[in-house]
Amino acid sequence: MTGGTSRLTDLHVSVAALLTAHALNVGMSPVVDDEVPALTRDRLAHIDQHYLRLENYIAANAVLTGGGVPRDSVGRDDGSALGCR
Repeated sequence: MTGGTSRLTDLHVSVAALLTAHALNVGMSPVVDDEVPALTRDRLAHIDQHYLRLENYIAANAVLTGGGVPRDSVGRDDGSALGCR
């Protein structure tokens, strides 16, 4: 232990900001805030590079979609879990 603060403090804030930026296709600039340690450009770049990788998206999607969402014979969501059927 070095006594310094962890780079992972408020990881959820950084991930939420990056997922929002990715989903809206706006880049990182709108979510960067140098006064919030979890939202500095360096921190967001680190989290983006080391945590938001394709294999992590795939693993997260498996957890999110594998929880009882009905699928038809070709693996599509039939909408019933969302009341769309």
